Amino acid sequence: MMIYHRTALFLACLIHAGISATSTVPTGDQSLFWRITAPSGVVSHIFGTIHLADTTVFRQRDTVLQILGTSSSFAAEMNLDSVFRQMRPEALMIPSGSLYDVYDSADVRLICATLEAINPLLGRACERMKPGAVMMIASMSAFERTAPTSIDEFLWARARSKRLVRHGLESLAEQIALIDSMPASFVMEQIRGLDSSKVQSIKLRDHYAREELDSLQQEGDESDAFPPQMMAMLNDRRNIRMVERMIPLLNDGNAFVAIGALHLTGPSSVLALLRQRGYVIDPVVGGNRVNWLDRDTPGKR
Repeated sequence: MMIYHRTALFLACLIHAGISATSTVPTGDQSLFWRITAPSGVVSHIFGTIHLADTTVFRQRDTVLQILGTSSSFAAEMNLDSVFRQMRPEALMIPSGSLYDVYDSADVRLICATLEAINPLLGRACERMKPGAVMMIASMSAFERTAPTSIDEFLWARARSKRLVRHGLESLAEQIALIDSMPASFVMEQIRGLDSSKVQSIKLRDHYAREELDSLQQEGDESDAFPPQMMAMLNDRRNIRMVERMIPLLNDGNAFVAIGALHLTGPSSVLALLRQRGYVIDPVVGGNRVNWLDRDTPGKR
């Protein structure tokens, strides 16, 4: 179950790497942290995460954790408590048939060799795995894990330790539908391009660590890895869905929302959609940079 969530988060990071649009974040407002004022005047906050378990990205401003600690509710892309309870390995498996029904023998051998290098158990199960699940797991392995957790998991655990009311903006079923929507040909392109995916992920990581939202967006602009129609499905529609589900929390006020930073860039971003609905969006600046991992890490699993 843990491998599913962590690879799903990494898939989200790779999906957003393919965004091609002009950033709506004003130059100079280089912040991962945003103050959201509802039309009624109540205030909440949105923080942009990155779905990598890397120590580099954990040097963040202390104001983020301070405001999280005084919030009333917390929302992430998924409810991690329910994901861990509900996820079953069979969700990653082809219901009937095998990869040989989708790919030729050479492609299946490449897939199985890739997964076996990650874990021999995956190698033995590879022929029955969904193409999208194959891409998730292979992509996750391409980036070295140097932190005990991702920022998403860290913040969720901290919210749980503070006894905040916690929400997921997307369901497990919707995430599985994303896996199932991956075209087989696209998956093979990603499997063959794992080295370039790692290079791009490192660039995203470094821009994120410096809070360079414009550069994160530019990195996506320069990538043609994801066709526009796929990006509409995997990014724009998800943004609309997440905004619809976070609005009740924002209208109650004192909510803390943590979603991938690349959801906060572009003309179809979460921030842009909220502005269209009359919310005032301001970057939160200031605070001291500290290593969050040096602080207590609540809720370790």
